[in-house]
Amino acid sequence: MDRNAPRRTQALAPRVLLYSGGFAPVGGIETFLSELANCLLDRDFQPRLLCWGQNSVLMRDLRRRGVPVRRLFWRWGCRWGWPDYALLPLGLREIRLADVVVMGKVFREPVQMRLGGRRRRWEGPAFVLVTPYRPSELWARGDEAARVLNSFDAIVTQSERFAQDLRDLGYNHIIEVIPYIPPAVVKPRELPPFPPFRLGFLGRLEAQKNLCYLLEAFALIRRRLPVELHLFGDGSEESSLRNTGATIGVAEHVYLHGRVSREGVAKAVDECHLFVFSSFSEGQCLAALEILARGRTIVATPVGVFPELLCDRMFGRLAPLGNVQQFAEAIEQQLAGVSQGGAEPGDVCRIFARNFPREQIIDDYVEFFRKAASGFSKCSS
Repeated sequence: MDRNAPRRTQALAPRVLLYSGGFAPVGGIETFLSELANCLLDRDFQPRLLCWGQNSVLMRDLRRRGVPVRRLFWRWGCRWGWPDYALLPLGLREIRLADVVVMGKVFREPVQMRLGGRRRRWEGPAFVLVTPYRPSELWARGDEAARVLNSFDAIVTQSERFAQDLRDLGYNHIIEVIPYIPPAVVKPRELPPFPPFRLGFLGRLEAQKNLCYLLEAFALIRRRLPVELHLFGDGSEESSLRNTGATIGVAEHVYLHGRVSREGVAKAVDECHLFVFSSFSEGQCLAALEILARGRTIVATPVGVFPELLCDRMFGRLAPLGNVQQFAEAIEQQLAGVSQGGAEPGDVCRIFARNFPREQIIDDYVEFFRKAASGFSKCSS
C-alpha cells in the first residue's frame, strides 16, 4: 500500500462519484447519470458529479437537490481530448474521497491502467463502468480491450447480449445487467389524427445516428403515403440534413425542431405516430424508453439493445442497415399497423411498465451500489 495515501474509511452514507467527463446539455447518458444521482440521494447515498462542459439544466437541477457538481468550463469541440485530461488532476483528488467511482469516460490504456493501479496500491474505491454503447460496437477484440475493461471492478450493462459481448472481449470480473432507469409511465395521449402520418426522431443530430439514410427512406415513403418527418434535437449534422433534404426534394416535409428541453420531450413524443432510429451504433438508447413509456412505437436498425427491445412486436420492429428500400418498407408496415389499431398507446404503456418496472430497477441499482461501496464482499463474478 502507498504509505502516503490517506487512510480510507467508508462513510455511513456511501459516497458515489459520477466521473462523467464531457456532460452534454441534453443526452441519454447525461439524463441517466442525473436520474441515478437523484435516486441515490433519495436512498441515503452521497452522490457527486465530476464533469466538463457548459452549465446545463441537468446540472442546475442536481445542485438544487443538493448534489455537488464539480465542473470545468471546457465546451464541446475541443480537439484531442484535452478537456478529459484537464479534468484528470481534479478527478484524482475526487476519487480519493469516494467509495465508488462510476466512470462515464474510459481513458486510453496507459491512463486507465494507472487509475486501476492506484486503486490497488492504496485500497481505493470500487471502479464501475456503465456501458454507453453495445460493447462489441465500441471495442474490438484484443489484449488492449481486455486490459482496459479489466481495470474495472464491475461493469453495469443493459442487456444479456451486452454481457456476453463483455465476456467475449475478455472481461472476467463482475457483470451486472440492469437497464437504464426508465421514465415513469403515465396515461398516454391518443395518437394524433391522420393523414398525414408523422414520423419522429428524438436524439442528437450526429453522424452516428445515420440520419441521411432515414431521409432517403423517407423520400421513398413520400411517394406512396402522406407523411411528415419531425427531427427533435440538434447537433453537427443539422446543416448536412437540410442540404440532403433539399437535394432529394423532401425539405418542405422535414421539420427540424432543434434541441428539446426535458419538459418538452413528452409533447414532442405525443405529436408523432411513430419514431424511427437509423443509427450505426447504440447502447440502451434512453430516448427509446421515453418514447415507449408514452405509448408510441419504434422502427430501428439492429444495433445496440434494439434487437432485444423490439423482440416484443408491440413495441415496433427492426429494419436493416444498408438497404434503404427495405428500411422504408419496414416503416410503412409499422405505420399500417398503427393506423389499423395494432399498437394502441395504452397497450404499449402497459407492456412497457411490465417489462421495465421503474421502482424495481431503481432498487437493483441501489443494491448494486451498496455492494460496490462495501467492496463487493457479498458479490460473486
